[in-house]
Amino acid sequence: MSAWQGYIDKNLLGFGMEAIAIIGDDTIPRATSPGFDFKSDEIQSIIKAFEDPSEIRHHGIQIAGNKYFVPNLVNAIYMVKMDTEVLQ
Repeated sequence: MSAWQGYIDKNLLGFGMEAIAIIGDDTIPRATSPGFDFKSDEIQSIIKAFEDPSEIRHHGIQIAGNKYFVPNLVNAIYMVKMDTEVLQ
């Protein structure tokens, strides 16, 4: 287990976070939460967001079959899953 995987498992899962990924700027996932499966083109969208965040700020981002809203983008992207019950 990588140090990043241990960080996810011990410090983030179970504390309100369910789908977590730590991805290097080389697009290689360092660690993910169980069942959080995403495609390489989705990783490219995340990396692109650091260069130009306007698209995901306005439209969100699709990852692993779910649409996410991006409330903050600084040195990391924090995303909130869009829930139709919340949006109504």
